[in-house]
Amino acid sequence: KLIAIITGRATPYAMVQDPSGKGHTLTRGTLIGKNWGRVSTITQDCVVVKEEYRNYTGRKVTNTVPMCLPKPEELKLD
Repeated sequence: KLIAIITGRATPYAMVQDPSGKGHTLTRGTLIGKNWGRVSTITQDCVVVKEEYRNYTGRKVTNTVPMCLPKPEELKLD
């Protein structure tokens, strides 16, 4: 789960939370996920992860997974 993004620096950072609740810091090139995806881009509101793996026929497949911050209306603020 994407928690925060810090941009405006030479190296943008993002913070994610794994299912156990532990936080991790991401930069471009960081390995993440069960298919060993690599962080390719960090923008102001999204982190893009590219996963490269081989399918059952042996062909190389690239899967792009965007992780975006929730919109303010999607947050449960009471």
